[in-house]
Amino acid sequence: MQYVDFSIRQYERLLDAALAGGYEFLTVRDYLLTDENELPERFVIMRHDVDRRAELSYAMANAEAVRGISATHYFRTYTFDGPEARRLVDMGHEVGYHYEDLSKTRGDVDAAHERFAENLEAFRAFVPVDTVCAHGSPLSPQHNASMWEDGPSLESYGLMGEGAYSIDTGRNSTDDLRYISDTGRDWNVEVDGWGTLHSTDGVAEMLEAGGHPHIYVLAHPGRWSHTRRGMAHRIAWDLAAESAKAAVKYPKTVIRTVTRQGGVPGLIPSSGSEESTPAEKPVAEPATAENVLVENAPVEDATESVDAESQTPSDPVTQTAD
Repeated sequence: MQYVDFSIRQYERLLDAALAGGYEFLTVRDYLLTDENELPERFVIMRHDVDRRAELSYAMANAEAVRGISATHYFRTYTFDGPEARRLVDMGHEVGYHYEDLSKTRGDVDAAHERFAENLEAFRAFVPVDTVCAHGSPLSPQHNASMWEDGPSLESYGLMGEGAYSIDTGRNSTDDLRYISDTGRDWNVEVDGWGTLHSTDGVAEMLEAGGHPHIYVLAHPGRWSHTRRGMAHRIAWDLAAESAKAAVKYPKTVIRTVTRQGGVPGLIPSSGSEESTPAEKPVAEPATAENVLVENAPVEDATESVDAESQTPSDPVTQTAD
């Protein structure tokens, strides 16, 4: 675990290094829409799963926009703010739904699809949503992406694909995508000629040198911070979360990737071994009260989430469209 490597300044350095290395940035939607032979020679797919601390997502979005970079920001129901999401889209970013409907409905697939449809509609009241991405829920035995094994498909909701499972990052993938994630506060990625990279500095140096042509980055805004105080809080939180994650393990349904190159993006179940996909590794989270957009969703916890930097309650947003 890297302790001082996840400041917004370091994130800006990461962006600058990639630009200096000749990379073009793509959203998940851009990648899925682009034919293989029309992809840039060097590119980075930039994705953010906004599990908490949405204000840090906005900071990252600003840093990206001033550099002419577009990224994909996936919001959970309680981190989604309609007007702010619309502002991100106006800046050139993609906004999507970071869904967790199967775990919220305790494995009831029909109820999960009903909840998913209502939340997707609520998001779309503010912004276009073309892709979605499953949230890892380590305190639930359900894998949220498993809701696509039966019933309605991604396409039936007017979606182009799934941010994790519609993109193949295996070493034998056509695009030879290298997946890099800040999960666990350690990039921990092996790149040919560079060994295993753990720090943001190491990843930035690799990007600046154009170390691998095709990169898929997942950066969780909640792991980054503006201030030393915020960084200290994030480190303490991550240490606690990693301990909880080690203590809570559920078997998850294995999902096989259906790639863009192989046809229509989507998911199918597989009884074989899990393939390399840019799925979010589940990270245990503290209990929070989530006033989700679906009013009849089951209540899971009743404790209050507190923003440690501001020491004020971090309440979910319940705004409606204009």
